[in-house]
Amino acid sequence: ANAAMGSKDRVHVLEGAVITWTKQIRHVLKQDPEMLLKEGKNPEPNAEIHFWKSKAANLNSIHQQLNIDGLKKVLKFLETNRST
Repeated sequence: ANAAMGSKDRVHVLEGAVITWTKQIRHVLKQDPEMLLKEGKNPEPNAEIHFWKSKAANLNSIHQQLNIDGLKKVLKFLETNRST
């Protein structure tokens, strides 16, 4: 029973991590290059260049994180333990 409880706790912790990753990815994907304009500001062209460089760096970071073995092991563990 103790091993089963430990496994359930581990599933819960790992599910929390996956939820956090999902929220972070959504945040990066929702970033809008026109946000400054919508806020009534008048940004210089460099602001948009900075936005796209930053977004590209964030997307590359996400891509690298999704390809690490640790994440694959987490997802496999959750799949094996029938995580929702």
